[in-house]
Amino acid sequence: MSGVFLTIAQYFRAATLPCKLTWKQVFNITLYAMFPPLLIASVFTAFELPFVSFQLIFFLTFFIYQIVAFNFVMRVFNPPPAGRSSDDDFDF
Repeated sequence: MSGVFLTIAQYFRAATLPCKLTWKQVFNITLYAMFPPLLIASVFTAFELPFVSFQLIFFLTFFIYQIVAFNFVMRVFNPPPAGRSSDDDFDF
């Protein structure tokens, strides 16, 4: 259920960018983003720690990993404008 909710949230987030992703692409990225957290949660479950559950570890790592993955995909499909420098040294 959390995967569907986060897929919907990422779909609406991606809709504001110039290069939009389709629902199928967003859903596929979300499915691929579920596997590393699933492995991490399985490893933590194997340690049998009393204060963490499989669901907690999976949700936290999935949430973080999905945000990182979508930020990377959005930067690949929507690079910054060519004339703008990414160097912010002029603020101070």
